[in-house]
Amino acid sequence: MKTRIFQAVSALAFSAFLFPSASSLSAQDATQATITVANPGFEEGVKSWGIASPSSEISDNVFHEGHYSALIKCKGESKALLHISQALPMPPAGSKITCSVWVKTSKPELEYQIYCDITAQKEGGAPVWFAGPSSGILKNPDSEWKEVKLSFTFPAEQTDKDGSIKKMCGCYLRLATKDKYAGDIWFDDITVTVTPPSSK
Repeated sequence: MKTRIFQAVSALAFSAFLFPSASSLSAQDATQATITVANPGFEEGVKSWGIASPSSEISDNVFHEGHYSALIKCKGESKALLHISQALPMPPAGSKITCSVWVKTSKPELEYQIYCDITAQKEGGAPVWFAGPSSGILKNPDSEWKEVKLSFTFPAEQTDKDGSIKKMCGCYLRLATKDKYAGDIWFDDITVTVTPPSSK
């Protein structure tokens, strides 16, 4: 199989590499906008995506549409989180965000999750990363392509562990699996829509 291997990045550099520059928001109509996810079908290889694992590749022989997909290869050697991610534009507080991702697995027992993570900061402070809403642990019983959707309301603020209130300053899409079982998981054709609070 011909693949283009992602550049591995140390977990110690997580906050620095994880979030490439955000994509743009494009208006669909007066009530909804589509976030233009950069390179949503991985037709441009790894461009605009960050990773936290050396086990990720661009596959050119398994894909939903187009000619490529993102592949995470699980070795079943640990419970480490393997994932790829991309920064999204900051939506207005109270907006409904819906993410759609097509997923295929090589084995029915393989587990995966889709996250929309957030960062928040106090005035003059550094951004703090928070694990955001998740699709929960999912499986594909027949191992075929399946559309997975995650919807949530983007908050105006976040409470840190020390009880301080921080304002939202970032939103990130993360496609992940745990290296729990050996096998392959493919992600492809990603879309994200935003419905402003006044339109819900």
